[in-house]
Amino acid sequence: MRVAKGIADKLSEMRPGDSAYFAQRYTEFEQKLKQADQQWMAQMKPYAGRKIVTYHRSWPNFAEHFGLNVVGYVEPRPAFRRVRSTLWS
Repeated sequence: MRVAKGIADKLSEMRPGDSAYFAQRYTEFEQKLKQADQQWMAQMKPYAGRKIVTYHRSWPNFAEHFGLNVVGYVEPRPAFRRVRSTLWS
């Protein structure tokens, strides 16, 4: 929401005559997102506390928001790190 609010604020600053429109559109977006989040929370509720493995630490915010427990990470090519560190050291 911070990004959307920042965009609305900046647009209002750039076009003060349309600031009411930007504020209205932001409010509508915020309401739609809150409604969607309530639905997502309800859908994810059965999975709260479930242990999951994610791809390369790519889901921490998602996991925290929905109460999932990240217990491990999958690296696509673990050997690549060793090769890269050898080549550039």
